[in-house]
Amino acid sequence: ALSARAAYDIEAATLIHIQNRRAGAVMSPEVAKKRIESAVLFFTRGTGEPRRDELELFRSLTNLSAIEVRLDENKSAYAHAQAAEAIAVGSLDVGHRLDVLASDIVLAGYRSGSVSIDETIERQALIVRSPEGSEDNFIQRCNLAAYLLLGSRDDDAARELQALGEAISARSIDETYLVYYYTALTVAAAALRADTEEALRRHREMDTFVESLRWPYASYIRRRQRLLHDALPNFDSEQTRTSEIG
Repeated sequence: ALSARAAYDIEAATLIHIQNRRAGAVMSPEVAKKRIESAVLFFTRGTGEPRRDELELFRSLTNLSAIEVRLDENKSAYAHAQAAEAIAVGSLDVGHRLDVLASDIVLAGYRSGSVSIDETIERQALIVRSPEGSEDNFIQRCNLAAYLLLGSRDDDAARELQALGEAISARSIDETYLVYYYTALTVAAAALRADTEEALRRHREMDTFVESLRWPYASYIRRRQRLLHDALPNFDSEQTRTSEIG
């Protein structure tokens, strides 16, 4: 109803903005996608403040791309990420949001088949090494490690994972989802080198960690943990590496 208002309305604009920011975190991906699509429509139509509309459209397209990746709608995600990029390149000073956008473009591009794994690794390495820095460089380095594993560059991935593990041990990183993601990558790395015992040990560590969480979707994560535990003993490390491994 808010997005249907034709004239500029500060209340509508504010609520659409808040809804857009929260959708991906507290709603199912399907519902979040519909909500964010409404925000894209709202700010595409305009509210009478072009500068604000452009900024919020950039944010909405970036968030929509991320949700579409979660839904495995990768071609659409890639297109929306490129549309956001065009806005940013055109005129906006979007600051730290650029590393989020760049990450969306790399992931959606790889999953949609638009970007090769070698180019994916190269692009992700640029994000990690960006002189402006990243708002969340730890997660970007985790992404790089995942792409290195997918590209069969296991030695390079091992070096990244060692550095990430040292950062966690030094307690300079304590966000729960980062610890979870890092540990999941160590499970994948061990499985790919056919070290099932180590993969299961790491998996038990991750299981213990997940049990301590109170995330909205913790039950979904725990179900995925059980499926992974059952699959690890029969994992074929010689199989073709795909995005599912990462």
